[in-house]
Amino acid sequence: MSIAAVLDPRCKMKALEFCFPKLYSSEKVEREISFVRKSLHELYSEYALMYNDEGESRGQMQGGSSQGQNTSNVGISRGWSQYAAFLESVQSVQPQNQNLIYLEESCYSFKKDNKIEKEFDVLEWWRVNSVKYKILSFMARDILAIPITTVASEATFSGKSSH
Repeated sequence: MSIAAVLDPRCKMKALEFCFPKLYSSEKVEREISFVRKSLHELYSEYALMYNDEGESRGQMQGGSSQGQNTSNVGISRGWSQYAAFLESVQSVQPQNQNLIYLEESCYSFKKDNKIEKEFDVLEWWRVNSVKYKILSFMARDILAIPITTVASEATFSGKSSH
């Protein structure tokens, strides 16, 4: 739940800094925030490996066959393919920075004209910002799509023990 809050651009780590002191003792707050931050970085690293590997394999498949193209287009196509591969390597050298940049930026303001904006689509925000935060947008899509209530309501309100 904490990682989902961090992936909401209106909240980020500030939500934890606001809520955790209300939930935990003062000596436990920093430890819990550090645990969430560490978990977020580990999850990001897994996604970075997964999506960087896919990007490389996709790029290799796209550049594979040039049948049916005339020779002048082959040279141009290869030039663009090489340039695209170069951009990918340069832009993904430090994938951890994408995570850090997101966390360091200010939270998205949900107030317009001094009124709280009630309609905000977090998944739409991530779709729009997927170019800037490629890997984080995949994480957000997967994590934020999980329903909050995954336990059947009967089990939640049942007075019977499962033992």
